[in-house]
Amino acid sequence: MEASSVRDKIRQAVDIVSEVEPPYRGPAFQVILEALLREEASGPSVAAPRTRPMPDLGGVNEFLATLNVRTLQDTIEAILYHGLHSGVDRMTRDEIMDALARARRPRPKNPWDAIGKCVRRGHVVDAPEAKEGDKAWQITPSGERYVEGLVTAQ
Repeated sequence: MEASSVRDKIRQAVDIVSEVEPPYRGPAFQVILEALLREEASGPSVAAPRTRPMPDLGGVNEFLATLNVRTLQDTIEAILYHGLHSGVDRMTRDEIMDALARARRPRPKNPWDAIGKCVRRGHVVDAPEAKEGDKAWQITPSGERYVEGLVTAQ
């Protein structure tokens, strides 16, 4: 890979994360740059076929019941996945907490920390635009693959 190509990818990653808040900017930059460099090395990526079919999404509580979620972060990522595949591309903190309540899951004492852990895992990023004036998040492609791997064998 040429040095100019690497510099272009670095600039592209910097542009992508420019709106991300400082505590999350570094991890987001790392994940995005790695993805851009992998894409450069192997050509445009094609999504790997799913090993297990995803269930019909239904409501958020039915969807969560089909998954083997172990942690609060797994649950938040599954909620964002459900939202994305139900036509909601980004969700606010309040929407995520409402979905947890509808699914009869415990709400975290510190929602910001719980969402921040998802960001640090690289499965969630800050949405490029606010939603109705509130900060919003969206699931990443690696987060989608992770949630798809949580489907329980049936």
